[in-house]
This record gives sequence, structure tokens and C-alpha cells, in this order.
Amino acid sequence: MGKIREFNGFQYRIDQEYLHVFFEPTVHKKGYISSFRLLPCPFTSFEEFIINGKTYECNDIQTFECFDPANSEHLERTGIGLSWPNSGLKKFYELVNVIENR
Repeated sequence: MGKIREFNGFQYRIDQEYLHVFFEPTVHKKGYISSFRLLPCPFTSFEEFIINGKTYECNDIQTFECFDPANSEHLERTGIGLSWPNSGLKKFYELVNVIENR
């Protein structure tokens, strides 16, 4: 499991196959994790990055620390769309393509 880090106000971790980003619950919505499957090479487009992502229910940091999408099918959420803050998603796209040298 990757170490939890903070980037652009978001908590995230990267393991061998995924980038996981944690969104804490608020009084208005439940918490969730956005997971993006990493490719063996840089993503060719922002759309390719989005297509390789899924969203899962998660209400606490302890669950996020050991989250594994392969064993969490029952937690998968659908219909969320692009609810990220405009700069947040693009920053993570840049993070996995440039900083992590994928």
C-alpha cells in the first residue's frame, strides 16, 4: 500500500496499479474514493485518464489507507460524472504523467 500524501488540498496515495484520491464526507454528502488505474506508459489524453477511473464509497481515512478496488466491487458508485473541482482532476492527471514518470 502506498503512503498517504497531500497534493493541491487532496489526500491521495499511489500503489503499483492505481492512484487513489480520498474525498472526506461532509454534512451534505458521503465520502468517497476516486481510483484511477495507472498505465505502464503516460496517458495519451485527459479523456484516457478519466476513462480509467472509478468511484467508491468511503467515509473514513482508515478504510482509505487499505482500500483495494479489486476487493471493493460492492462499494462502487455510478453516476457521479465529473464532480471534481476544475483544477483538481487536471492536477492529478499531470501528477501521474509527469511527476511519477509513468
